[in-house]
Amino acid sequence: MCSKKIRNLILCFGFMLGLHAEENTTEGNMTEENISKDAPILLEEKRAQTLEFKEEKEAKKNIDEKSLLEEIHKKKRQLYMLKGELHEKNESLLFQRMAKNKSGFFIGVILGDIGVSAHSYEKFELLSNIQASPLLYGLRSGYQKYFANGISALRFYGEYLGGAMKGFKSDSLASYQTASLNIDLLMDKPIDKEKRFALGIFGGVGVGWNGMYQNLKEVKGYSQPNAFGLVLNLGVSMTLNLKHRFELALKMPPLKETSQTFLYYFKSTNIYYISYNYLL
Repeated sequence: MCSKKIRNLILCFGFMLGLHAEENTTEGNMTEENISKDAPILLEEKRAQTLEFKEEKEAKKNIDEKSLLEEIHKKKRQLYMLKGELHEKNESLLFQRMAKNKSGFFIGVILGDIGVSAHSYEKFELLSNIQASPLLYGLRSGYQKYFANGISALRFYGEYLGGAMKGFKSDSLASYQTASLNIDLLMDKPIDKEKRFALGIFGGVGVGWNGMYQNLKEVKGYSQPNAFGLVLNLGVSMTLNLKHRFELALKMPPLKETSQTFLYYFKSTNIYYISYNYLL
């Protein structure tokens, strides 16, 4: 009787163990099945997170590169502006030094030409007419002052020009002379890096005297053509090594044509000349 009870207990215990094992197997199968179902979702989420991280990293990298490029461009602009300011300062100092070196006293020589026409009035018995183009020789001296830009300047100077020609009589000479005090505005354009060579133009005015004279002792009571008045100067120039200045110019004298108030009729052209000035 006891053995029968023991056997029944053993059978019940075995049955319970079998049920427990079956439950564990079922739970394991269900867990594996759930894991198998959730795996693709987890992988997709991980991939999405990885892509998002890469995109954030790439975006941050692009922002850093953009900021770096902007900073580089900013520095380049600053450097360019500093170079420009330095260049302007150096140019300004160079022009100031040039202006100082080109200012001062000067002397010069002049070679010119003028056309002269003269004839006597009917009441005077002079032998012939005058039609000549005498060469004029002259000197000048003055002072020139260049402004800080080294390009423009004012020049103050006095000059004299004179020449000879055949007079009314075959054995006589007549002379033409002019003297003036002038002020000119000079404009020079440097053509080299060191600003020592330049091309330029100039113009100015002055007050002066000019006249024609010949020895006519037999005629009394009449003056020969001469006058005081305004003088006009225009020309072009070339400066070499700061100190040597060559000019091609014209001068409009005060008297170019006379009336019957003088002993004889006189008419002239403008004076055309070349000159050389040396800066002392």
